[in-house]
Order: sequence, then structure tokens, then C-alpha cells
Amino acid sequence: MRGRHAAIFAAFALVAGCVPTADIECPEATDQILGACLVRCSADDECLVGEVCEAETGAGVCVAGLSERPVILTLTAADQTVTRGRPAQLSYATASAVRVSIDHDALADTSEGSGNIWTKPLFDTTTFTLTAYGNGGRSHRTITIQVVDRQEAPTIVDFSASRTSLKAGELTTLVWQVAGADRIKVLSGNTLIHSTIEASGSIAHFPTRPVSLTLVAENAAGESRKELALDVLVTPVTIGRFEATPNAAFIGGQIRFMWSTTGAESIEILYQGTDLVFESSESAVVKMGEHGWVMPQVEGNTVSFTLVAIGTGGQMAEKQIDVVINHGGN
Repeated sequence: MRGRHAAIFAAFALVAGCVPTADIECPEATDQILGACLVRCSADDECLVGEVCEAETGAGVCVAGLSERPVILTLTAADQTVTRGRPAQLSYATASAVRVSIDHDALADTSEGSGNIWTKPLFDTTTFTLTAYGNGGRSHRTITIQVVDRQEAPTIVDFSASRTSLKAGELTTLVWQVAGADRIKVLSGNTLIHSTIEASGSIAHFPTRPVSLTLVAENAAGESRKELALDVLVTPVTIGRFEATPNAAFIGGQIRFMWSTTGAESIEILYQGTDLVFESSESAVVKMGEHGWVMPQVEGNTVSFTLVAIGTGGQMAEKQIDVVINHGGN
């Protein structure tokens, strides 16, 4: 590397603050500029800034990059001591990083510069290394998680839903992952909706109203809980129309009912508030329909009919009409 190329790399070294190491010998096919060796230092061919590393030849070198290294702002653990066989929860934050990774299969290469992750279950004390890559090289930070033997309530790694905002009656998939549990329950209020011994899994759920679900993980040492809120949009049930013709009905004559509703899944028509005249859960009929019925022998001058529209989650709307009884010659 001579002449123009040497000048360019020298400028990079100065701008980036590459500090040469004293008494180093540059490998062949490299050039010494201001006491620094300009070579590629890593297997993935990324430049390091001001870093002394080992090239394939085994020589220590200081490499110039195009900008400053990424910065690792934080690398912390929710608990730096975990029970044997449990995962650890790590949090990290970086700046000026193109990608980051954490070894021991904790975090594969990602462009997310910050986040929270769970490791795999740990059986021995483990040191994790976060590597942040950028245009100016890479930065490292480590954290050690101590593994101990102790009795502890289960660890809930995840309890989530594929959809947390949905319409009443629509599908969402509940997912859980737990460590150290003998039994796992999913509750809706005080109602049990699922029970299992599987440490991870999923179930289909069709909520009909806004609800808070609870995952309960139990073992001999105690229990752990995690809440999950589902925002369920419930369409109000309304009755737009409920009429009877003729309004003055003859005993033994036919009376026809007509109705329209919104948000209902089923309807009922009741005679005098108790006797069932008609019911349907057919969507088209529920929204708009009509039904004929023969007027029975009754006393009095009027009878009442009630349309009951029933929606998801037990929502109801009612509308009552009165029909005059025509007794003929009376």
C-alpha cells in the first residue's frame, strides 16, 4: 500500500483515532503508516477502529475504519443469579450499530439496536458477550449469569396473543412458554379455559368481550402469574324495526311480524312475554326477516309481543309491541 492509497488510509487512521501499538511488526502485503498496520483483522472482513487484534498471521495489528465504533449503552440482566435449568432475561441497548448479536444462541444477528431477550435454559454459570457491529468496527460487552441450585416458583418466559385487538367472536391464538412448572393454567377471570403440563404451547381462543386472561404456572415452590389484556370490540345490539300486521288481529287469523336488527347473533319473538313464537340464529334472518303466526283464543282487547335480539357476550336488546284483538261482532 503505497502513494495515494497510503495517504488515504493514513487519513482514516488519524480521523478514527487509531492508536498504533508500539514495536509491532506488520505482516507482509501490508504497509506501516504512522506506526499502524492496515490489514483486515476478522474472519468476516470488518474493519476495527483502534483495536489490537490477531490477524491470520498471528501479528498484532491496529486497523483503521471509516467511522467510530458502535457504542454499547447497556447490557443488563433481570437477575444475574438464576436457578439451574431456568433461562435468564437480558436487556441491551446500543448506538450507531448496524447489527448486534449475543453468543450462546441468545440473540442471532439482528438490526434491532435495543431489546429484551431470554436465553436458553442455563445449567452452568455462563458469560454472554454482546457484539455490536458498525461502519467503524465492532464493540463488545460481557455479562456473567451465575447458576445455583434452589427451590423457586416457575419462570414465565412468554404469555402473549397473536391478536390483542379484535372483534367479538374472532380468533386469537394464545401462546405460552414457561420453565420449571408442574402445571400450567389459563384463566379468564375465575373461569378455567385451559390446563396443561406442557412447558410451551398454544390454544385458539374466541373472546366475546374485553377480558383480562391470566397464565398461572405452579410447582412445589409456589406459583407465578402473568396477565394478558384483550381489547375486544363488541358491536352494540340494536333493533331497528319490529312491527305486526294487521295491528287489529282476528282470533284464528294470521298475524305477520317484520323486524330488522344490527349486531345480533340470534332472535326470539315472545308472546305475552313468555311463550316462544319464533326463534332463529340464521344470519340473514336475524338481520331482517318476517314470520307468520295464527292468533290464538284470548281474552282482553290487546296482547303483547316482544322481540329479543341477542349478541355476542350475552348482549341483549328488546322491543315490545301491542296488537289489538278484533273479536268480530263483540
